[in-house]
Amino acid sequence: MAGNNVVWQPQVVEDMLRYYKEKIQAEGRLMVFREIHHGECAKQINAKYHTNFTQRQVYHKYHKLKGQWKVILQAKNLSGANFDDVKKMILYDETEVVRMQND
Repeated sequence: MAGNNVVWQPQVVEDMLRYYKEKIQAEGRLMVFREIHHGECAKQINAKYHTNFTQRQVYHKYHKLKGQWKVILQAKNLSGANFDDVKKMILYDETEVVRMQND
């Protein structure tokens, strides 16, 4: 039996995120994404990349990325955290590393 795994290519994810960014810029930060928005996003992606993503798959990918982004923001907001733009990684000073190991 085949699995339900979907492979998201980086350029597809980039276009998906661009769609949501443009919606937020047009409607405001308080916008709540509904099924219709995820469906519209899926249609745009499918038309551009000749794929078969469903509204539900787009919904799940959006929420997965949103959850990952929250973790990244929490990590960046810790005291002693810096972001290396070249390596694209969060750096911590030694005291913060010791504190995290003790938690």
